[in-house]
Amino acid sequence: MKIIIITPAEPGSKAGNRATAERWKSLLGNVGHRVSVVTEYRGEPCDALVALHAWRSVRAIRQFRKTRPEKPLIVALTGTDIYRHQQEFPQDTLYSITEADALIGLHELVANDIPAQFATKLSRSASQRRGLKSILYRSPPRRMQGSACVSLAT
Repeated sequence: MKIIIITPAEPGSKAGNRATAERWKSLLGNVGHRVSVVTEYRGEPCDALVALHAWRSVRAIRQFRKTRPEKPLIVALTGTDIYRHQQEFPQDTLYSITEADALIGLHELVANDIPAQFATKLSRSASQRRGLKSILYRSPPRRMQGSACVSLAT
């Protein structure tokens, strides 16, 4: 699969978002996917988009849904999305969460801190003890029917 990971952190940044994006790129590349990490999405062809940050990636998410409505969208909810942006920028943050085919939560309590109707989209990807595990191996949403599911494994 050709996967694009969108992150707000510029290349060379030491920010956690860039480190996460690069780590996921490596993990996905190791299992045969072609992965690009970008800070802006301009409609490039891909099989799936993974967005780090619901709020910060909303422009990319809107563009992806406009140009590739049939393709899967995975949104990784960051701490600032969950504990700040949902309250300060609810329209954009909730748009991204709503449009996502799957959500990645970085700890077990995320489901308690997002609107209840989105909990079924949530897949925990990491914890302090276990590291990055598989995502999206559950009943696939409509855009994922018949396509390969993404797996991140350590």
